[in-house]
Amino acid sequence: MRKRQRWTIGISLSIIVLVLITLSLISLPIASGPIGAELRAYHAGSFMEGYEGWTDRPVTFEGYPILNRTGLPETVLSVVPTNIPPHTIVKSGVAPIPPAQGVAFGWKPMYWTSLPHSFDSQRGANGWTPTLGLEATRPGVYIVDGLLVRYRWNHNTYTVYLPDQFMLCAGSQQRGTCPTHVALPPVTWKISLWSRLTQILSRF
Repeated sequence: MRKRQRWTIGISLSIIVLVLITLSLISLPIASGPIGAELRAYHAGSFMEGYEGWTDRPVTFEGYPILNRTGLPETVLSVVPTNIPPHTIVKSGVAPIPPAQGVAFGWKPMYWTSLPHSFDSQRGANGWTPTLGLEATRPGVYIVDGLLVRYRWNHNTYTVYLPDQFMLCAGSQQRGTCPTHVALPPVTWKISLWSRLTQILSRF
């Protein structure tokens, strides 16, 4: 009987430990690799950008600028919005710095850089920025909170969460009006266990 109780207690403790490890893996903020280190070193917070426009007219937004100071190229594999509002068409990618932010480039192919794309290390002021195109099909205020950027550096693959916020305020007959107070995007983003394990195993 005691042996069975010990066995049951051991199994229960193992399950509890496994659950705690799983929760810790899922809730870890995504800020890995040199981009994560760059953001932490310069205390980068939320980057917010709004545009008052019209329905059925795409607008291009640029996120937090990234400077690659590592001496090795950074290859951006994907830029994925953490949420997509209804009644919108969304496109994501990257762009070099400059041009200016908040300009309505729309879907112009000369502006968008296809992925994957490699950016060399820049010791000066140049760099790159995650880019989001947003088009509203109905009047309203549409907000995208956060981007997940997956990139490769020095033969390893990383994922970093950028708390970038993009707001399109669209009207049908006249420009839309943006609200003066908007909730900030999440500071961190939780990732699925499978994605986290894949990220960990990819380092070996």
